[in-house]
Amino acid sequence: MRLLDAISARQKSPGVTNRSRSLFRYGGNEYFSGSMEGSDPNVADGSFESMVRRVHNENGPVSSAVTARALLMSQVEFAWRDEKPGTALAQTPALDQLEFPEAMTRSHLLFRLEQDASYTGNAFLARRRGTRSVFRLDPSRVTFAFGSNSDLEWNSQGDLTLPFDAKVAAIVYNSSTGPGRPDHGDLEMFLPGEFAHWKPEPDPLHWWRGASWITSLLKDTVGLDGQISDHQSKFFQHAATPNLVFLMNPQLNADKVREYRDIINAEHTGTQNHWKNMFLGGATDVKVVGQDLSKLSLKDLQGGLETRIAMRSRVPAVILGAREGLSGSSLNTGNYSAARRLFADGWFSPTVKGLCEALESLVPPPAGKRLAHDPSKILFLQEDRKDEAEIDSAKVQAIRTLVDGGFDPESAVKTIAPEWAGKLDHAGLLSVQLQEPGSTGAAAGPENEAGASLGSGFVSDTAGSRTVMGRLGRATDPAAVDVDELLAGVDADIADVARRVLSTSAATDIVALRAEMLAALTTGVTA
Repeated sequence: MRLLDAISARQKSPGVTNRSRSLFRYGGNEYFSGSMEGSDPNVADGSFESMVRRVHNENGPVSSAVTARALLMSQVEFAWRDEKPGTALAQTPALDQLEFPEAMTRSHLLFRLEQDASYTGNAFLARRRGTRSVFRLDPSRVTFAFGSNSDLEWNSQGDLTLPFDAKVAAIVYNSSTGPGRPDHGDLEMFLPGEFAHWKPEPDPLHWWRGASWITSLLKDTVGLDGQISDHQSKFFQHAATPNLVFLMNPQLNADKVREYRDIINAEHTGTQNHWKNMFLGGATDVKVVGQDLSKLSLKDLQGGLETRIAMRSRVPAVILGAREGLSGSSLNTGNYSAARRLFADGWFSPTVKGLCEALESLVPPPAGKRLAHDPSKILFLQEDRKDEAEIDSAKVQAIRTLVDGGFDPESAVKTIAPEWAGKLDHAGLLSVQLQEPGSTGAAAGPENEAGASLGSGFVSDTAGSRTVMGRLGRATDPAAVDVDELLAGVDADIADVARRVLSTSAATDIVALRAEMLAALTTGVTA
């Protein structure tokens, strides 16, 4: 029996108990499977279909928060980076399957993944064997299959509990749309390496799946917001006025009262009849009960609910466009920048990092590489790029200060900006203030044609020294230095000094050789 046959047979078995309904046997082993539950069409019960139908389609603030997150996520472009932080990004043909997914564009795919993750807590991508086509899977149609080396256990309610070493052995996609159990042909299995499962917020009770951030808002925020909207709708349906109580003539019988009621409702109910004059018969009195919308403070109540949605979705109210985010000083430049930074650093950066880690199971990275995104492609982060440039400028100034103070340039770079180590080549020429103790330095003699002064002995010209030290800085082994390439186009006097250093030096590493060369070119070497 094939694995899919075992799963299909388990799902078709009638009258299964709690103890056995989660198990199927394949290849002599028992596997546990779990899937999403069904949905009540009139209740947002956490399933994907009901969340879309009852929340996305009916609750504007929640839908806006999901869209704000999805629009930002849709701008992500993937690239490889070295495992060492701060390294350059690179592209390879392997990323084409994410850049050009099947049946939709990359931005559309990422938009849908964020919707899936927001409404169900889970998003799935899969690739069929032997192809490079990547598909999105409907999370409500995915079943997990688990494997474990431990014995299975059941709790007091008869439900299977997963062992501590359980892991997802496969996922099964059910393409059946009709009622009843699916047939074998409706099921398609994907093994590890053939699918990617992204769960931005892991479920605290079920480690294998994620939790929707919207679920925590269903009862006291989404439901209450809908009730407020219904209240406002009913208010305008009934003449846009508070409730009215009619005190009728006690001599009227029930039929007369009902007839009078029908006339009043027909003539004065609904927004099309508000502000119309009302003519009452004798001995009839009208009293207003309840309060109008201004006295109910529904504006403040809805504003508070929108703030809770902004808080749970991690989208700041000013970016979401919530009422309370558009008042007072919220739109000031400094406040908006702080909100934008909070959204980018507090939600987007860790979330997209988690997405890249999840996709690595579907698109394995080359050796020494990790899947990442290119922040320069995301317009929302461009102000961060400016901040990064200012930070880099401050690092450069700090490194310059250390080098001018006599510290080794290489160690200064490793201390201030370790991510730059190995990327910058020092020419070996330092500030004119750096002189050996007791040396007369540049003030010892008249200037030569190249601008460098002559001290005791020979001092090379600045341009020639820079050329030699710059080329030497790109070498890695003293024994591998090509003398002709090093001294090509250099003044003959400088070349003579460099050759003497190379022929007499006992340096075993390039750092020591550069130090000897720098000393010779700076203080002078006589024949």
